Amino acid sequence: VMLKARAFRRDHSPSSVASATYLIGTATGAPILSPGSGSYPSKINVTVSNTTPGATIRYTIDGTDPDGEDDEIADGGTITVDRDLRIKARAWADGLDPSPVTIGDYVITGAVAGGNNHTLALHRDGTVWAWGRNPNGEIGTGDDQVSEYRVPQHVVNLTDIVAVDAGPHFSMALRADGTVWTWGWNHGYRLGVGPSPGHTAVPMQVVTEDEQPLQNIAAISAGGSHALALADNGTLWAWGANYDGPLGIGSNDNKSRAVPVPNLTGIGAIAAGGYFSLVLKTDGEATGSLWAFGENSAGQVGDGTDVDRLSPVKVLDNVRSIGAGGIHALVVMADGTVFGTGLNDRGQLGIGEMGDPFFTYQPVFGGAAGIERFSASGVHSLALRADGTVLGTGHNDAGQVGDGTTIHRHTPTVLPIIRNVIQAEATMRVGSVFTGWYAHSVALTDDGKVWVWGTNAYGQLGIGGTNHDNRYRPYPIPGFNLTDRSWPDGDPDEDGLRTELELELGTDPFNADTNGDGIDDLTASRSGLDPLDPDMDGDGID
Repeated sequence: VMLKARAFRRDHSPSSVASATYLIGTATGAPILSPGSGSYPSKINVTVSNTTPGATIRYTIDGTDPDGEDDEIADGGTITVDRDLRIKARAWADGLDPSPVTIGDYVITGAVAGGNNHTLALHRDGTVWAWGRNPNGEIGTGDDQVSEYRVPQHVVNLTDIVAVDAGPHFSMALRADGTVWTWGWNHGYRLGVGPSPGHTAVPMQVVTEDEQPLQNIAAISAGGSHALALADNGTLWAWGANYDGPLGIGSNDNKSRAVPVPNLTGIGAIAAGGYFSLVLKTDGEATGSLWAFGENSAGQVGDGTDVDRLSPVKVLDNVRSIGAGGIHALVVMADGTVFGTGLNDRGQLGIGEMGDPFFTYQPVFGGAAGIERFSASGVHSLALRADGTVLGTGHNDAGQVGDGTTIHRHTPTVLPIIRNVIQAEATMRVGSVFTGWYAHSVALTDDGKVWVWGTNAYGQLGIGGTNHDNRYRPYPIPGFNLTDRSWPDGDPDEDGLRTELELELGTDPFNADTNGDGIDDLTASRSGLDPLDPDMDGDGID
């Protein structure tokens, strides 16, 4: 405990500050890891801090407990985590026992996004890869003379990226420093870099109206010809084409550079649709109110009218997650029920039939349970469930629903083959009629594999092949992986249990017989015994 004291007397200057540190107990304080355990899309720097002044901190990344011979790290030092691993840190101070071991389990997942006719992937090392159609440089190779790339390409000049998104003919990336980068077609000013250039094959930095870099951004979303950026203080920035009001600034003036959206604070999530936008205002809570603005010709704003909204309007309360398609929207409520609004001319709302649009939010997706989040194009919708499975519905002429057929689906269908999904994205087609043939989908599983399905007309599946080489069910891109799972998939004690399973069971991945009873952990767990209890039969004898 550190105490600080200062004296004050009327008509006198305050005294200097006196301080002293007192150690209570016999053990050194455990180090702090920040950020703590969790899943992250790309590499992070974990800061290790002391709780006992002057203590020496040592750490490991192989799962073993630190000892006096392991690597030392200074107070406030960082460890780069670019793959799945476990950090263990321990502190030593003179005259005190070593601290308890601080444990941090980190999962680096990667991420994916789908544009009109191209696809993006975020690698665990913070680089970006892209493939598909490239007439405006949206693949980001620096060359806009190549019309398409049919296998993944490295996007130039981007490092330390933490999020990606894509819209029609343009791409976006968010750096760890909170800056935003865009490339591709600048029609309607969707790049946010100013009125020129008309297009770019090299990522450029988004700027504000005073031509300063847009900073302190925590999330991004690409719409039909506009884009949104959520600042780390819960406010919103927008730029691009604004004919129908998707920027939410109270007018339909286009903006070639990022501008703040007024009267919105406490935002927790954003979703840019075709020509409309959704915002979830949570004020730091798990659920909140849904606000919408922009084009409303088919009820996609969901306020009961077909009037375009130039400023945000509150639509729903008790919303947990949001998803915006080309001309429809889907949300998950606090109780897990699913509601939708907007166009349903291709069965994209999943209500069992095609039909007239909804102008207010109604129950959709056949009452499906366990849905975590949505992604939607102009003609189909995907839902990711908590169990890692994916549901699809809507127009399916190119196989974009992913059920192995070209039968249009009006009721949600469970996709075959693919399991343990952590992200599923339907590509952003703005319109509905006559655009289904070019739709595709992309998903990411927890083993780092990227799965694709739908049309491959411009190489947007990344599997090579010809423009007729569609996939009608999820298909993994050969030899392309976004993560490194050597730690969770390893078996250092050779007991037949992967490290990931050992951590779930609570057993020691470096000791084949954690409880020392002579029965290895694998045999004990498969026999229904407790591998942690040395007296599993309760007879008082180990």
